[in-house]
Amino acid sequence: MDIRTYLQGEAPLIFDGATGTYFASLPGHAQERCERANLDCPDAVLAIHRAYLDAGAKAIKTNTFSLGTS
Repeated sequence: MDIRTYLQGEAPLIFDGATGTYFASLPGHAQERCERANLDCPDAVLAIHRAYLDAGAKAIKTNTFSLGTS
């Protein structure tokens, strides 16, 4: 559904939550930068986003807030 159409309805728009915290809580990822996970662990990122959608989130955000070129 188009986001503009969804926002015209009465249902709230629920976004995902702390993706970085969620990623860091996964075994073996506590010291990794979650932004690198998009390249290094795409299956883990997909699983996190899927979990948020399964929990009722209607929108998910990219995992790139502080990703630089280094």
